[in-house]
Amino acid sequence: MVHQILSEGNGKYALFSTMANRFFACDLTEQAVIDYYVDRAAQLAMDEAERTLKIVKEGGKAYHQFTLTWAEAYKTHRRTMRRRIKPGDKAEDHLKKVYKLHLKRGK
Repeated sequence: MVHQILSEGNGKYALFSTMANRFFACDLTEQAVIDYYVDRAAQLAMDEAERTLKIVKEGGKAYHQFTLTWAEAYKTHRRTMRRRIKPGDKAEDHLKKVYKLHLKRGK
């Protein structure tokens, strides 16, 4: 991690960047520090999801050699869930329909 949370000694906190070698936030409450890291994590997660979705939309292998086709994922799901699936399960019915669509498309 390139950031450090430092106590200012007055009940407040500062954020220091070890890459830029400077403080980038000072006089923060505990909640402000938490909010900063929550917002930062949310932005990183959103960026990652957008990058992955772009690759998937373009038909690429978002997970490199571990990328599954829909059919492979569905078959794995069925093997895993075999004993837990109840007749009439709407989610399973939906997955089955999508699986059949993918079979028709050859994917």
